[in-house]
Amino acid sequence: MHSQILRVCWPATVLAIVQSGGNVLAAGAQYQVLYHFQGSPDGSEPYARLVMDGAGNLYGTTYHGGTEGTVFRLTLGADGRWTESVLYDFSNPLGGGGGFPLGPVTLDATGNLYGTAGPSNGNNGVVFDITPSSSGLWNEDVVHTFSGNSDGVQPRAGVIFDKAGNLYGTTTMSGPVGGSCGTVFQLTPFNGGCQESILHIFTCKKDGSFPSANLVFDRTDNLYGTTELGGVGCGINGCGTVFKMTQTSGVWNKATIYAFKGGSDGYWPTSALVLDKTGSLYGTTSLGGVGPCVIEGGSGCGTVFKLTPRPKGEWKKTVIYSPDGTSGGGLFGGVVFDRAGDLYGTTTFYGVVGPQCAAGCGSVFKLTPATGSLWTETTLYEFDGADDGGEPWGGLVIDKPGNIFGTTVFGGSSTGTCQYGGCGVVFEITP
Repeated sequence: MHSQILRVCWPATVLAIVQSGGNVLAAGAQYQVLYHFQGSPDGSEPYARLVMDGAGNLYGTTYHGGTEGTVFRLTLGADGRWTESVLYDFSNPLGGGGGFPLGPVTLDATGNLYGTAGPSNGNNGVVFDITPSSSGLWNEDVVHTFSGNSDGVQPRAGVIFDKAGNLYGTTTMSGPVGGSCGTVFQLTPFNGGCQESILHIFTCKKDGSFPSANLVFDRTDNLYGTTELGGVGCGINGCGTVFKMTQTSGVWNKATIYAFKGGSDGYWPTSALVLDKTGSLYGTTSLGGVGPCVIEGGSGCGTVFKLTPRPKGEWKKTVIYSPDGTSGGGLFGGVVFDRAGDLYGTTTFYGVVGPQCAAGCGSVFKLTPATGSLWTETTLYEFDGADDGGEPWGGLVIDKPGNIFGTTVFGGSSTGTCQYGGCGVVFEITP
């Protein structure tokens, strides 16, 4: 296993309460920028959602900045201020440790971090872990290097643990150029390393293609995920799918439980699913729905959907919300539940137009269950792309008191290498 020691950590502290005439803030809510990225050495463009440990520290990744992306931590001090530390800089592309991480990190029970990074030094991406040392520095170990054959190419999502300590994830592609369209993999501890098993190889057809979001387990250890493309409709590429993987006698079987149809039904699901207490699945499609948005060459402002299991094994799909573009559009980040059963999510585009986001800078919204299939939407905050940030691509995380945390890819008062458009921010909304 390749090991690489972080050379130095760079602490910094930034906290700003944003009050800008361009922002729309829900009554009673307070928006704060916890950290402005500067590009170098701390990173820029944090695409992935944050994760929170039991002490309330926040962890995430940046796609750019540092050298080839970073893993960072935000720690809340006794004085109420947040300190940002770079835990790892993907600074050695020749070392085979990967670079340009797009997915979130995952914490194990002892505080180690696991994630994926893109190709470097001729490999096709890696699964890594970041481990704290007694000196306070963090070490990177490469848990698995993708060969680019049937085991996968270019992982974009993070990894998750099962109850036995095995890791599961996806790669967006696999095989040679023109080959298959992604994999679901398992990594099992073996002889001091990890042994990879391929649970499914997508065929680019009705079973789906290009899985780019985190997987999720239900209470009976079935796996669920999404593919951006494949399935039916939307021409030869397909509109995307939701799939389920079930294990029987050690063998995993994959089934498509929903194929999106495009149009008002939605298409292009890029985010992870969440489950409620009854086993229903919730997620988002980036495009489609009823809004007039035009994003990435596609139409529609996106949808929030619910999939309800039926007694005979089929699933009922319902659109519970579709934005109209006035306060945001493009649901790339998924949704998350609070303790009361309300859903929260982000739109990446539309809404207030800012200096870095001519199509609109996105928003944070809340969905409350209502009578019938549609839920009631409340826009909590609209970004203006300036000091407050713009274009939140990742999902949100909510702490026990109900505070909401997230990231934007652009915006912020950056003075570093991306000072024109901003390097992105970490934010908090207190409802």
